[in-house]
Amino acid sequence: MTILWKSLRVGIKSSYDGSKWVIGEWRTLDKPPTEECKGFNASQKILDAMSYVSMEVLAQVEVGGKIIEGLDKWTCERMRIVKAWEWTKEESVRLAVFSAELVLEN
Repeated sequence: MTILWKSLRVGIKSSYDGSKWVIGEWRTLDKPPTEECKGFNASQKILDAMSYVSMEVLAQVEVGGKIIEGLDKWTCERMRIVKAWEWTKEESVRLAVFSAELVLEN
């Protein structure tokens, strides 16, 4: 099982086409992806996932099938959401404070 991270809109909706994801339900492409970005996309790092979509929901996803591994995101044939969390302004502030504390000594 490969676990990655995905940014979604409020209501666990795709920013790409507005479709709603259902936790635990697999989605599979009609054809395996042939190039990066043309399929279901997710990242190994949360910060990379945050850079693609204005994150309102953070989802931990499981992927399968054919996978094209890019530098900061993977394009996958199959994907399902394992867990999802609402990402609020408060979480963004917490992340900013945490990041600042990491480099404070520098």
